[in-house]
Amino acid sequence: MNMSTELIGMVAGGVSTAAFLPQALRIWMTKNARDISLLTYCILGLGNVFWIIYGIEKSSLSLVFTNSFILITALVIVYMKYFIIKD
Repeated sequence: MNMSTELIGMVAGGVSTAAFLPQALRIWMTKNARDISLLTYCILGLGNVFWIIYGIEKSSLSLVFTNSFILITALVIVYMKYFIIKD
């Protein structure tokens, strides 16, 4: 993969990853995670695991870093829903 393609992947990944931060911050600030779907985040997490494996196979740092960060963010949201925020 050439460097410009990888850079585009990093920017796209950064924007996609940033989409999950407002949700995590909102849960933290409002202390309310009642409407968060566990199934959605489980499916998302599983998809991210496969994207990480794919990124490793393709030697794509943008895929690996982006999906690792999204997976971590999704896990934090699920953790907050079930272990920190008591609705």
